[in-house]
Amino acid sequence: MPRQPAVNSGGGMVQCDSRFAFTPGRTRKITVNPDGSAYAVRIIDPRQFILTTTFEL
Repeated sequence: MPRQPAVNSGGGMVQCDSRFAFTPGRTRKITVNPDGSAYAVRIIDPRQFILTTTFEL
């Protein structure tokens, strides 16, 4: 899907993108002890918003 500029003002462009829009940040067990407690966890990235600006000179 092509990206569309959020604001286009003659000499430049501002665009806002998002990654992992529907994923909340959390931790997930990746290794457990025999008693069921977590031995190691992995941090799942929260959603990100990226603002990009482009200017023509």
